[in-house]
Amino acid sequence: MSSTKPIPLRIALDWTPNTLHTGLLLALSQNLYASSNPPLTVTLISPDLSNYVTPAKQVEQGTADLAIVPSESVIAYAESAKPGVKLQAIYAICQKDASAIVSTTVKTIGELGREGKKYGSYNARYEDSTIRALIQQDGGEGSKLGIEKDTGKGDLFERVKQGELDATWIFLPWEGVEAELEGKELSVFPVSGSEGKGVPYGYSPVIARNAAAKAGVSEEALRAFCKATRKGYEIAMQAEREKGVVGLLSEKCGENRSRDFLTRSQQSVNQYYGGEGELGSMRKERWEEWVAWLREQDLVKADIDVDGLWTNNYLG
Repeated sequence: MSSTKPIPLRIALDWTPNTLHTGLLLALSQNLYASSNPPLTVTLISPDLSNYVTPAKQVEQGTADLAIVPSESVIAYAESAKPGVKLQAIYAICQKDASAIVSTTVKTIGELGREGKKYGSYNARYEDSTIRALIQQDGGEGSKLGIEKDTGKGDLFERVKQGELDATWIFLPWEGVEAELEGKELSVFPVSGSEGKGVPYGYSPVIARNAAAKAGVSEEALRAFCKATRKGYEIAMQAEREKGVVGLLSEKCGENRSRDFLTRSQQSVNQYYGGEGELGSMRKERWEEWVAWLREQDLVKADIDVDGLWTNNYLG
């Protein structure tokens, strides 16, 4: 290990520890950050659900150095052009969209466009408009959908399962596996569709920095972080490591999840991390398509430098 003084890095998680974060948890437990060059002391900041502050806001306020966010957060900050804040994605945790809209009360997403239907919203910048656009594509009336905002209790999916809400947006390798083990039948509506359907949804989630911070993280530290993080996700995907990975998740996830659940969740999410050589990387075309769609929907009005939203520079 290097004798260089470790560089502290605070990472604001998007949610309480789960299998989206396995690579980070492994990089910590395997001392990949501590033994990197330069060495890092990484702290994962789990959100306080009773007083939720978004990861992006934590980076803006300087209480975190990096944040796990959906790509729309990066775009929203670019549009708002707040002085001293420029979110930039440096690592894509998932190459494929692992999320979907789910319901226990309707069979098609178009049916949500009926009077009285309620969607549980997380208050994300473009979320509600995206849902209404998907409803319109399926022949429904997006304007009729009722929106019920998240109160910070993290119970939207539970309320969908109980029939109190008609739909919400979930992470399939976590809540989807939960529903499967409970025998709860869900109608699943992917956000990113095929054959021109759906929305050209961007990378979600990504790890982002504040590229405009006066005392930001050094390029050397970012390279070390991305290299160790990528190695952590590579380990997560190795079948021969599954037992150890699940043991770590049992220790860190803290939600009294069974080993069966955690095993299934990890096996599910592995397919979304990406293939060999592409972990963490991003493509310009995908960012361009997502921004263009948001502009077509009149959700983004300002001129945005797409190239400035992301970088692969710290992966190599």
